[in-house]
Amino acid sequence: EEEEEEGDAKKQKTEGDAVGDPNAPPSKRLFAPTLPAECTGDMLDVLFSPYSGFVRSTMPRPGLGFVEFLDAEAAGRAKEALQGFKLTPTDDLQLFFGKE
Repeated sequence: EEEEEEGDAKKQKTEGDAVGDPNAPPSKRLFAPTLPAECTGDMLDVLFSPYSGFVRSTMPRPGLGFVEFLDAEAAGRAKEALQGFKLTPTDDLQLFFGKE
């Protein structure tokens, strides 16, 4: 029974890690915690590079992306423009400000 509780705690922690804070203060980094499995870093570059101030995107693991801009204003403009963008027929882009 203890193992089951530990498993639930790990599951909750993992699920919690994949959720952004909608009240996070503006920053130059955007956090995309719910990308579809088929999304790649190159796809993020294509999506975000047209926005002024784009620096780079990274994907530390499948489904999780970070996009860096020169400043919080540039990141905010991209976030506003792409929030809810249809990545696939069933996946909308969810963006949050990341930690500096």
